[in-house]
Amino acid sequence: NPTTAKDNLDSIAKIKILDALGEGDIDGFATPRSIGLSQSDANYNKALLKDIFFDNTPVLEETASVTNPSDDDFNFDDITVGHRRGTGTQSVIQGFSATQTEVTVNTEVTKTGANAEPTETITDASDTIDRIRFTINFPALQKFESDGDIVGSKAEYKFLISYDGADFINMSIEETGEDTTFNTTGRSGDLYQRSYGFRLREAGYTNNIRIRIERVTDDPGTKTQNSFTWFSYTKIKFDNNRYLNTALVGLQTTAEQFSSIPVRNYRVRGLRTRIPNTATVATGTSKLAGRITYSGTWPGAGASGNNNFTTTWHSDPAWILWDLLTEERYGLGIDPSTLDEFSFLAISQYNNELVADRVPAPTAISGTGTYDQSSSTTITITSTGHGLGNNFVVNLDFTSGGQSDGGDGEYQITRVNANVFTITVDTSGTSSGNVSFSTNDLKFGTWTQTANKTFVEVTSIDGTLDADGNPNEINHTLSSRDFLVCKFRGANPRPADGTYRVKKTGRKTFRLLNVSSIGSTQTGTVSFSRESSEVRFAFNGVINREYKAFDLINAICSTMRVMPFWSAGSVTLIQDRPATQTSGSYTAEGEVAPVFIFSQANVEGGNFTYEGSDIKNRATLVAVKYFDMEQRKFARVQFPTKDNVASDSAITKYGIVKRELNAFGCTSQGQAMRLAKWTRESEQLLTETVTFTVSIDSGIYVRPGHVIGISDRVRNGDFRRAGRV
Repeated sequence: NPTTAKDNLDSIAKIKILDALGEGDIDGFATPRSIGLSQSDANYNKALLKDIFFDNTPVLEETASVTNPSDDDFNFDDITVGHRRGTGTQSVIQGFSATQTEVTVNTEVTKTGANAEPTETITDASDTIDRIRFTINFPALQKFESDGDIVGSKAEYKFLISYDGADFINMSIEETGEDTTFNTTGRSGDLYQRSYGFRLREAGYTNNIRIRIERVTDDPGTKTQNSFTWFSYTKIKFDNNRYLNTALVGLQTTAEQFSSIPVRNYRVRGLRTRIPNTATVATGTSKLAGRITYSGTWPGAGASGNNNFTTTWHSDPAWILWDLLTEERYGLGIDPSTLDEFSFLAISQYNNELVADRVPAPTAISGTGTYDQSSSTTITITSTGHGLGNNFVVNLDFTSGGQSDGGDGEYQITRVNANVFTITVDTSGTSSGNVSFSTNDLKFGTWTQTANKTFVEVTSIDGTLDADGNPNEINHTLSSRDFLVCKFRGANPRPADGTYRVKKTGRKTFRLLNVSSIGSTQTGTVSFSRESSEVRFAFNGVINREYKAFDLINAICSTMRVMPFWSAGSVTLIQDRPATQTSGSYTAEGEVAPVFIFSQANVEGGNFTYEGSDIKNRATLVAVKYFDMEQRKFARVQFPTKDNVASDSAITKYGIVKRELNAFGCTSQGQAMRLAKWTRESEQLLTETVTFTVSIDSGIYVRPGHVIGISDRVRNGDFRRAGRV
């Protein structure tokens, strides 16, 4: 009977990768920082594994416990991570005292033919390399005997080097230069990888070296598998470089888990920059993390432009721009005293106002009925077909009777049947009257939290019961980018009420993440509503290539509808936002108070020249590309949406004129949609320009972005509304 020799070759190659994330000092990895862990916390290094992705797969599942993850929660094994925030005093990451650069070759090495003695040239060796490592791959190493046995095989080879174009010499582990032949002997039925490292000469050559692998063993025949591929070479420089002021991640793992060097992605809270010391930044897991709010009056940056600031992480593009303009190491180094800090402050306040994220709110359950309380703390409410489920939370408005005086509020109900439910109040009494109720934007579900797990399983329900008396399950409209404000009902211990991020698991089910674990499995009901507000403008981007200064300034300004300009000896920002109105408070139809009115009396020659935009170039459909953090890839939104294209009045009148935009530093679908709508509406509504020349006495009143008035007798039918007195 044919036999097969034991597979006795296992790859032992290691992957060591040092990635620069960017300038420091950064706040840290997003998951541990969002739950309040600092780098000194023992669980920080576990939680950050949720923020490291190999080929778009997280090292640690998002639903895993950060205190005691199970083996099943890991998608990769034996991962060692070192990290530095990018401070000016940071130390070398252990195991990364050398800089290593791997170059892929991926060429088969043969004794004869076109691939005999493949050669690679390195032109900067004396400055950048102390040691070089060869990595070779054997697809298989075995021999098929005539009697059917499968046995091991052997391959011999040499590593050679040429300094400055001289003859090739053999390399050896001892760096002695003698004729040294290496070999691999054994059997492997699948890929086997092996590496060899050699130190280069310390002197005696300039920069150029050539390296080569020479096969000594004859090329294999049909029954022998011992061919091998020169997979890569790695240039190693012993530098003990601490990479000061650079945020770093060092990764070490076994190569057997990957067919090639994996693509890495990291989710971090980035660079800490200066913001006014009257500001507070929202942290935690909420959608509003990174938002700046202000309290009190900020006195300004002082004569030096550096006073009254604090340094922290945030997502406000106004102060990110301030940092890039003033920072001397990686920014433009502009003297901050030449910047108008109060224009930055005003824009920051507008950026951080809360707006709807443009996701439709769920339909509320509401109705009216009558109530009755008979010498007890139980109130019975009758409303035909009320649509509420057991343990739902509702807002009650008692419109008549004894409870109308202070009884209004939020209550958890007990469902009796399709027409009756009850509530419990604090004080016993007797009363009756009319009542209205509403769930506002609340939705409901049943929840289960397994012991020692940091997530809650939720099934969406509609409040009705099936034939067996169980809640009817319904489809939800949530996505994995949503956050929910939750109130839990059920036996203790139960999850704490609060805001949690969603992970969609099915049409009717989802998980709530980063929930504190409990000691025993529990179930109950939960009412929830989407956190449907977000800041108007946020910047969550990576500046990872060289820009011209003017282009980068304008790119960041574009995220918040801002135009920078030089005025009165300082850089000032002006933002496209609602102007001051004569009514004192903004309304969509309100009359704007102009900064200055121009007429024939203060325009040179009394001439206004009007010009309309080309109808063919006015966008009727705008598509905006943004980065979807959940999918970790770029996505698109468009205005009008696909469902409304056919009925849109502008498209019906002018056809589809498409405009495509990239939302710089945008990770919000809602912010991308607002950009699309603003662009489309601007092009459809702002269709005319007017040109005129003024003298300096009137010109000094207006600045870019100001709203002005024009009283033109030619267009007013010779009716004079302005002039000189």
